Formats: sequence, structure tokens, C-alpha cells
Amino acid sequence: MNVGVAHSEVNPNTRVMNSRGMWLTYALGVGLLHIVLLSIPFFSVPVAWTLTNVIHNLGMYVFLHAVKGTPFETPDQGKARLLTHWEQLDYGVQFTSSRKFFTISPIILYFLASFYTKYDTTHFILNTASLLSVLIPKMPQLHGITHTVNMLIFNKTAGVFFKPSRRKIYEVLGSFHFYPGKRFLHKLVLGIETSCDDTAAAVVDEAGNVLGEAIHSQTEVHLKTGGIIPPVAQQLHRENIQRIVQEALSASAVSPRELSAIATTIKPGLALSLGVGLSFSLQLVDQFKKPFIPIHHMEAHALTIRLTNKVEFPFLVLLISGGHCLLALVRGVSDFLLLGKSLDIAPGDMLDKVVSGGVASNLHIRKALEIVTNATQCTLLCPPPRLCTDNGVMIAWNGIERLRAGLGILHNTEGIRYEPKLKELNVLSFEYKDDATNCLMSFERFC
Repeated sequence: MNVGVAHSEVNPNTRVMNSRGMWLTYALGVGLLHIVLLSIPFFSVPVAWTLTNVIHNLGMYVFLHAVKGTPFETPDQGKARLLTHWEQLDYGVQFTSSRKFFTISPIILYFLASFYTKYDTTHFILNTASLLSVLIPKMPQLHGITHTVNMLIFNKTAGVFFKPSRRKIYEVLGSFHFYPGKRFLHKLVLGIETSCDDTAAAVVDEAGNVLGEAIHSQTEVHLKTGGIIPPVAQQLHRENIQRIVQEALSASAVSPRELSAIATTIKPGLALSLGVGLSFSLQLVDQFKKPFIPIHHMEAHALTIRLTNKVEFPFLVLLISGGHCLLALVRGVSDFLLLGKSLDIAPGDMLDKVVSGGVASNLHIRKALEIVTNATQCTLLCPPPRLCTDNGVMIAWNGIERLRAGLGILHNTEGIRYEPKLKELNVLSFEYKDDATNCLMSFERFC
């Protein structure tokens, strides 16, 4: 139960320590602690400084690195409950102002304590050990396992050394998406989708694992107006895109600095909607100095099947929606031969007039295709329904495909523009091999 939480922020823990007022309060609190210790008659100046340093670092360790899910419960009650406050701070982004402040503060206090204790051996050992206890957990490589390691140290010190099973350790590591020896070698792509009326984002790795995703649908709003009004869709994208991207990153436990690239839909779609996604993405690209991968919305749908199934090139793809119908032969990540397209009304639109609902239409088309593929000895593969509508997963996966192939990766985004009008898929000549071609189908909802 989530009682008494009323925050507009997806995870209020990420911003609670970001104000200068909070930093000033923190500094005044440390100063007040030191004055109190100095006022105790039987405490010498060196003892007061060492106690100030040790008590400060103990408090910092407990609040930032030991207790999880603090100080607030998150509205979604999600993975933030498994993270320490330091891991939640600024959504895991390294080298922010807050992180620098809370890293430098104990170092300054350490040097002051060392100076006023005249570098006495006993005081020096205590102060150094205390400093390391709050600096080591701040290392990004240890996020997600620091708490377990520190608990082992404390238990051993208490004489009750407990060694968890290997299975338990891997469960802890797995819960934070920590890949020993591989995390920083994996390709990680953030995909952003705003081509129509869905604001979506997802983080996908090169193995096809969806580490985190989030989506905001505008369907209810547009149903009231009888259709999609572009300026309304644009405003809703603006209101939700930052939250959606933050949710996807938070769920993935991946910081923006760990991303290999940022992929975003730039065509085709509603101009006003595409503009929101592109503008937001370019800000992220500029802030974190990441490569940018522009994505063709329909090519992303076409390659989604390679995320869910082991499909080799070449293969046939049929893209069906309420507004379009395309049959293409796919030879590579950016190598499509358009075989045919609808001339007037799209199948999805036609079936919606005689069959109630998109799900029912999908079933009718799928049954018809099963008859065709059975007769022609082709294999029919269909992505799961949640990946057939607009989503961030397919954009991120298309980014992974392009990153691996070295295609369309931009390190300079000057002059990049969105293209709302539908253009043909890339057409390149190739040798058709009938025996190596699978037939698959992907449903989608274009604008």
C-alpha cells in the first residue's frame, strides 16, 4: 500500500538532495555537531574532530548507502525500493552537482580532521577507514552490490560472519542488471518514440534484453475529440516525454552515461509529434555526448521480429495497419525491396468497418495469412501484440541493429530534421533466394 505519497516526480528520491538549501542545511548540521562535541569538557580537540568525522560518515553511510528505498516511497513501488538513496540520486547519472557535493564533503572533513589531530596514527587510521566507508560505495561499478559487501564486512566484524550462497549473490547482482565483467562492454540503446499519439521509451541491450520501458498513451484524450488533433498530441508529448524517459532509465537501472547511443523516430509520422521526440533526444545527445541514431518508424516495425525470434536475412515482411499495407523483402538492417503496397484503403481500415476492434481484425488477417503460408510452405512469425503498436522497444532494438551494423550512427547532429511524410523503404538490388526466405507478419498502428 502506498499511503501519504503525493509527488509529481516519478521517483522523488532522485531530486530531494539537489537544492542548495539542502546542502546548506547539511553543512550547518555538521558544523553544529562539531560545536556540540567541542563543548563537552572531557573531549580534546583531536577527539572532537575524529568523532565529528566518524559520526558524519556513519550517518552518510546509513542514509545514502545502506538503507534502501529512502527517504520516500515511490509512487510506482517499483525497482527504486531495491536501490539505496545514492543509487537513486539523479537517476544514477554520475558527476552531477549533488554527487560531487556529497563526494567532496567527506574528503574536506577528512583533511580537516587529519590536520587538527596532527596526523596521529590512531586518529589517522580511524579517519581514513571512515572516509573509505563512504567513498567506496559511491563507485558506480559497485552499485547494486555495495550493500551486500558491506553487510559481509559488518557481520565479520561482529564475529558473526555469514557467507551467502552463490545463488543468492547472483540474484542480488541480477536484480540490478549488473553483468560481471561485461556491463560496460554491452551495447545499450535508449529508444524514444513519439511519431503519433504514444509517448514511449525503452532501454534494450545487444542481446535483445528489454532492461526497462515506459509508455504513455493518449488514446482516451483523442477518443473524446473523435480523432487525433496534432497540436493536442504535441502538447501531451511535451508534458510526458521527460517522465517517460526517466521511468525507462530508472526501471533499467542504467544511467544515461552508460548508454552506447540514443535512437529516436524521425520519420514518418505527425510533424508536431516527431518534433517533440527529436528535440528532447538531441538535448540528451548534447548533454551526455552520445551518438544519435535516427530511426525510420516502419523499418523499426519490420525488424521487430528479429528481437523476438531468430530470423536471418533475407525474409518477407508484411506491415499492416489502419492506414498502410506494405509487403517488402528484407535483406539487411537498412536493405529493403518494396514488393507492393495498398493502392487505396488499407486492410486494417477496411476490416475495422466490418469487424469491431483491432484485435478482432488482427485475428482475421492472421488466419488468412496462415492459410497462405501453409499453402506455400512458408513460416509465419508474428511479434507479440504489445510490440505491434507504437513502442520504445522497437526503436531501441532498431538502434541496436544499426549500431552493430555500423549504419546511420551520427556523431554530429547538425542539420538533422524530422520527415513527417511517408517515404519508400530503402531499395537496394540483391539476389533473391527463395529457399532462404521466411514469411512473417507484423501488425502496427501508424498515424
